[in-house]
Amino acid sequence: MSMHNEIKLTPEALAACLERLAMIKQWVEAVAEEGLRRVTSDGESVPRHKLVHGKKGARKFEDKVEAEKMLKAARLKVDEMYSRTLMTPTMLEKKLKKRVKLWNKLLPLIVQPDGKPSLAHETDKRAAVVTEAAFEDVTEQDFGDLI
Repeated sequence: MSMHNEIKLTPEALAACLERLAMIKQWVEAVAEEGLRRVTSDGESVPRHKLVHGKKGARKFEDKVEAEKMLKAARLKVDEMYSRTLMTPTMLEKKLKKRVKLWNKLLPLIVQPDGKPSLAHETDKRAAVVTEAAFEDVTEQDFGDLI
């Protein structure tokens, strides 16, 4: 099933599936971990599967000192070799523990975007997100009597 196929479920059936989602995710993760364990630790092979490298990590210098020497020898300017960036709010919060007044002045400049919407059980403590679909379409209505 692709991501674009619509699943035909009643609202009750969808709710029942969503309530079991955590259990299903745990099971899927456990199957993946067991397959990896068997191949890497036990030396087993799993039919129709193979061990591959995942997404590569970030590139970095194995020897920063040697890389720095090479860049200096090539007469690169300091601003061509180094980047200077502002610390994140989290980093600054830790550094400014004793400078409460400065931290309080910075607070209005800090933003934190909302997380990606996801479905949660109604007992979840987070507030519900109101979407455009929840509003009645009034584009075709005549509001002349209100003006």
